Amino acid sequence: MKVKREFVESIFLCAFFALFFRLGFRTPIVNITYLIEAAALVLLFVFFFLYLGNSFNNRIRLTSLEILILLLMLMPLSSAYSASVEFKQPVVYGVLAQRDFYLILSGLALLMFLRKRIVSIESIEKAFVILAWASLIFFWAIAAIVNPERFRDTELVGYVEAKGGYIYLFNVVFIMFGSLYYMIKYLSTRKFLNLLYGAVFLFYLVFVRQDRTIIVSISAALFVFFLKNISLKSQIKFTIYLLIYWSSTILILKTVRPDLVDRNIEIFSNAFVTLEGKKTKESSTNIRLVETAIAL
Repeated sequence: MKVKREFVESIFLCAFFALFFRLGFRTPIVNITYLIEAAALVLLFVFFFLYLGNSFNNRIRLTSLEILILLLMLMPLSSAYSASVEFKQPVVYGVLAQRDFYLILSGLALLMFLRKRIVSIESIEKAFVILAWASLIFFWAIAAIVNPERFRDTELVGYVEAKGGYIYLFNVVFIMFGSLYYMIKYLSTRKFLNLLYGAVFLFYLVFVRQDRTIIVSISAALFVFFLKNISLKSQIKFTIYLLIYWSSTILILKTVRPDLVDRNIEIFSNAFVTLEGKKTKESSTNIRLVETAIAL
C-alpha cells in the first residue's frame, strides 16, 4: 500500500507542478493548456478565499510564509497598474494577463497539502526530478528532430539571428532545477554520477537553449552555494572538474559544431555591448535598452 500511495502522490504532484509551472505553455498542446489553466485559476482563487476565510474565522495566525505569499499577490497587481499608467491599458486587462497567480496560489495549496500530510517532501523531490528528466528528453528530442521554422507563425518559437535563427521557447524551469539539483547533490555526496547528470542539464541550457539570463542565474546560484557550503579543498577539486568538462566540451564542439560555440560567444558579447548603452544586431538584446528607459 505504501508503494501505491507513493506512486499516486508522484503522479498527482507531476500533474500539479506541470500545470502550475505552465510546462505546456509554448508546446503543441498550448491551446488545451489554456483551457485547463482557466479552470485551474478559478479553483485556485476559490481555494484562496476559503483558506483566508477559514484562517480569520478560526483566528488562526498566519505564518511568515503565508504572509509572504499574500505580499507576492500584490506583484501582479503592481505590474498591471504600471501598464495602465505607461500604456493606458485598463488595469483589469493587466490582471487577467498575469500568470504569476498560478505559482503564487499553488504555493499556498502545496503548503496546505504538506500540513495535512497529503504529500511529503520526498514525493515533491521525486516529482521535480521526474519532470526535470521528462522535460530534458522531450524538449531536446523535439529540438533535434523537428525544425523550429515549421512553427514560425506560432508562439512556440522565436527568431534570434545570433542564436542560429528560429529556436524553441520551451519552459525550461525543470531543466534549470535539474542542473542545480544534481550539481548541489554532487557537492553534498561526492558521487560522480550526479556531476555527470548535472553536466548534461547544463549542456542543454548553454548550447541548446542558449539563454543568457538562465545561464547567469544558474551560475550565480551554484557559485553562492559553492562558497558558503564547500571546503577550500573541495572547491579546488570541483573547479578542476568543471574546467576539464567545459574545456573538453568546447574543444569537441569546435571540431563537430563550431557554430554552437561561436553563437554563445556572440550572445554574451552582445550583452556586454548593451551594458555600455550601445545597440547590437540582436533585437532581443536591444530591447533591454528600451525596457530600462521605460523603467527609469
